[in-house]
Amino acid sequence: MILRFLHGWAGSASVWSAVIALLPDFDCCADDRGYFNPPIAADEGEIAIGHSFGTMRALAEPHGMRALVAINGFDCFTARPGYPAVAPRVVDRMLTRFDQDPQALVATFRASVGAPHTPLLRDPAALRADLAAMRELDLRDRTKVPVVSVQAADDPVVPAAVHPHLFGAAPVVERIDVATGGHVLPETAPELCAHAIRRAIELIR
Repeated sequence: MILRFLHGWAGSASVWSAVIALLPDFDCCADDRGYFNPPIAADEGEIAIGHSFGTMRALAEPHGMRALVAINGFDCFTARPGYPAVAPRVVDRMLTRFDQDPQALVATFRASVGAPHTPLLRDPAALRADLAAMRELDLRDRTKVPVVSVQAADDPVVPAAVHPHLFGAAPVVERIDVATGGHVLPETAPELCAHAIRRAIELIR
């Protein structure tokens, strides 16, 4: 079975290293959007595992996905009527700051989620396009497969108030909520993430 890993905004394939090390019995393919490194495609996998915005990327391009593991993930990032997510003006401010100094904006964001070092940007245009997509996209109606959603209450990016509303259109959604771990659970709680992936595999067997 192929596991397809998609990282989040301002991230890279390296976010999955500890998780993939715990899944030696599977064929693991991790993509890289090329923000900092040469891009790597990962265009197939029965199980898609998305971190943060990587979850929306999986929904936008499912490529045979039969189940989704959403780690700090979401199917809609900004608030809509009846959907208490992040205010669009927050992303608008980020876009303005990005246009002024993309390296500084990305460094500030990464520091806010616990990333101590930000490499030089290789593809600022891709980062900006994905930030704009995160503001505009609403993929709640694309959630057609079983979902295992892993969220941390202290996530500074995805508010805890929105966690119960995520993936509401999925035929099955199992929620794994933890008190701590922040926004980068693949690095702070890799064992939990690996457990969620194995649970998603069970759902389609």
